[in-house]
Amino acid sequence: MATVSSALGEGSNVAVHCRQGIGRSGLIAAGILANSGVQPEQAIKIVSDARGLTIPETTDQRLWVQRLPTAPSVATRDR
Repeated sequence: MATVSSALGEGSNVAVHCRQGIGRSGLIAAGILANSGVQPEQAIKIVSDARGLTIPETTDQRLWVQRLPTAPSVATRDR
């Protein structure tokens, strides 16, 4: 996600795609928003509204987006 966030920060366009466009791609799009400071539920709403479908596809995916802002970053985790 850091690569995509960095590209967006530089003004590049980014496309995210999966088979149906509601599971993994919705998860990543909402995750990028949540990681950039948008509240997770608002991020999910923004992406759902843009897609015209409720995203993400599963409860586990929704929980992942909700927990993302409080999760330690890869750079700060103990290895």
